[in-house]
Amino acid sequence: MEDNPVFPPELFAIIIGTLAHDLETLRSCALVSSTFYDLARVFSHIQVGPLVDKEHNFGQLCALLEGSPPFAARVESFRICIKWKEPNPRNWILEADLGRCLSLLTSLTRLCIAIDGGYLPWPKLSRANRHSIQAILPTLTCLELKSVAGLPLALFSHCLSLRSLTLDNVVFADSLGAAADTDSYSIQLRYIVFRVGATNLVRFVDWVTDPECPFDTSCLRSLECSGYGPRSYYPVIQRLLNASLSVRRLCIKNYFFTDELHKLDLRQLVHLRTLALDIYLDSSEAYSHQRLLSLRNFLFPPSQQAPIALLLDVRTQKERIDIMQNLADADYILCRLPFETVTVILYPKGGRKEKLIDVYDEFVSAMPLLASKPDRLRILEAIPVQ
Repeated sequence: MEDNPVFPPELFAIIIGTLAHDLETLRSCALVSSTFYDLARVFSHIQVGPLVDKEHNFGQLCALLEGSPPFAARVESFRICIKWKEPNPRNWILEADLGRCLSLLTSLTRLCIAIDGGYLPWPKLSRANRHSIQAILPTLTCLELKSVAGLPLALFSHCLSLRSLTLDNVVFADSLGAAADTDSYSIQLRYIVFRVGATNLVRFVDWVTDPECPFDTSCLRSLECSGYGPRSYYPVIQRLLNASLSVRRLCIKNYFFTDELHKLDLRQLVHLRTLALDIYLDSSEAYSHQRLLSLRNFLFPPSQQAPIALLLDVRTQKERIDIMQNLADADYILCRLPFETVTVILYPKGGRKEKLIDVYDEFVSAMPLLASKPDRLRILEAIPVQ
């Protein structure tokens, strides 16, 4: 296979690359040939935590890494995950010698700390562990934090190579903390995901848009925001977008965002190609109608400059026939906006995105304007799974 490949190696690299989160398939690929073994990179991702492996402890992982430097050098992604309902989860993370482990991962570019069911207080980590995490920040290209409290914003100034940042249920400290001396170095973020409350979102945006901040969002390609707080949410999102004019994908998951109070100005986002929104349709016909028609308040770039794909995640407990009437009311508005395609995904109670069925045919008569152009409209429905 290696001497006379049927397909070019680049094609196999793309195919195997799409299997990044399917460890079993990657292991099978690694057994095919030495070329596939290198492409599969089965040891490039490590996940640790009380629920990951109950037979081995953190010290044994460190011993394994110390005993096999080539294995340690292969690790590119390190994920620490804890569920707060487990016995003494706080002791596990507070007592772990993170420095012993992290210092061995010379190729590490991605770090994820995920806490479920509680918060990890950053100040409660030992000084040694905080310093160990800070020491690896300059080489990280991807950082994901979930349910970490008391986090100083200035910590991110040490992430000199950062391209992707995910903040999920993070609570920032009142003080900024000590910033790194970057000598006017610019940290060019490409992807940001926020799943935080309005207060913490405002704190981050205030910091990241400050002229003294080392972060540069002018090259941002994708922005995803999930949160709460209808009245305080819009201005801060607009301010971040005004500093991120190269955004190609914008995703806003906030049920309150789509109402008559908010007008989002996207006219300067000439590179925008995908707009994804969450809409909740409840028993109130007036509110459901208002939310679906709220897109007419958005200001878009001229259609000839940037054809946009609209993705609408509609969450509801209504019957399909009732949703059909709501979408029929929105047909006239949506067809006049600069959307090259409109994809609606209906999420009834218990529906999951992993299981989708095409229900387009049932909505054609309700949305004749969008349906009149081939391939412009798609209607999918998530079905409950056991």
